[in-house]
Amino acid sequence: MIFSIFNFVLISRSVLLISADYSYRNADDWKNEFPECGGSEQSPLDVGENYDIEDKLSNSINEIYFENYDTLPERMILKNDGHTLKVIYEWAGGEEKIPKVHGNALDSYFILHSIQFRWGSNLKSGSEHHLRDKSFPMEVQLVHIDFEFDSIEDALEYERGIMIHSSFFKIGSEEHEFLTKITEKIPEVIEPGTETEIEPFSVRILYQSSDAKNFLIYHGSLTHPPCTESVIWMISDKIFPATEEQLHLFHTLKLLNDDDHNNRPLQQRNNRRTRLTVQGSD
Repeated sequence: MIFSIFNFVLISRSVLLISADYSYRNADDWKNEFPECGGSEQSPLDVGENYDIEDKLSNSINEIYFENYDTLPERMILKNDGHTLKVIYEWAGGEEKIPKVHGNALDSYFILHSIQFRWGSNLKSGSEHHLRDKSFPMEVQLVHIDFEFDSIEDALEYERGIMIHSSFFKIGSEEHEFLTKITEKIPEVIEPGTETEIEPFSVRILYQSSDAKNFLIYHGSLTHPPCTESVIWMISDKIFPATEEQLHLFHTLKLLNDDDHNNRPLQQRNNRRTRLTVQGSD
C-alpha cells in the first residue's frame, strides 16, 4: 500500500462508504433498489447467541492484537454525511505507525480507516447489533480495511476486505472522555454535509490496553446500502458508560430524509455462527 497518498485517500474516499440516498424509515425495502441488501449474510445480528465457545478454549491461536492504537493522527475531521456522524483520519508517516488490528481469527492485518456511530430514535434502543437479546443506546463502529487495499472501493470487492470493530455505550453517571471530544464539536455539524476539524487524539482513549475483552466475530455486511457482504464484524462485549446528556447530543444531528435514527434492524442469521475470541497481550 502506498501510504504517501494516505492524506488524500482517507479524506476524499472515506465518505464513499456511505454515499447512496436511502432512508432508515424503510430499511426493509432497501433490497428493491440495492439487491445485496436481501442477501443471506446481512448485518446486524444478535451476536450473543449461537457462538462457538470452543474458539475461546483454543487459547492463543485465536487472540486479537492491537498495534499503534496510541498513535496521534496528523488531522481529524468530524463529518455529518447525512446518514451518520463520522470521524475521518489523516495520518502522517508510514504504514508502521498507523493503528492496525490482526490475529489468526482475522486472517489478515486491518488498518484503521474511520469511525462511525449508530443510534436510535430514543435512548432505549440504538445499537445495531444486540448482545444476548439486549440493545444499547449507541454503537460505535471502527472501520478498518485490509492492508492490501488502497481504498474502501477496492476492499469492498474482496470477500473479507473490511473489518468493523464495534462496541456499545450505555447510560452511566460520568462522561466518557472519548465521547466528550466528539460531542463538544457536534454543534458545528448539525446539518447534513457539514464537517469540522477536531483536535487530534489517539483511539487509545476508547480502548485501553489494560481492558480485558472478549470479541464475537462473524462474517456479514455493511449495515447500509449497498449492504455489501464483505465485512468481518468484531463485536466487543465491553460496554462503555456515558452520560445521558452525551448520548442525547447525537439525537440533535439532522439526517437526510428526516430520519431520526440510523440503526438498521436485525437481520436473519441463516445458520451463521459467531466465534468467541480474546484479546492477546501487548
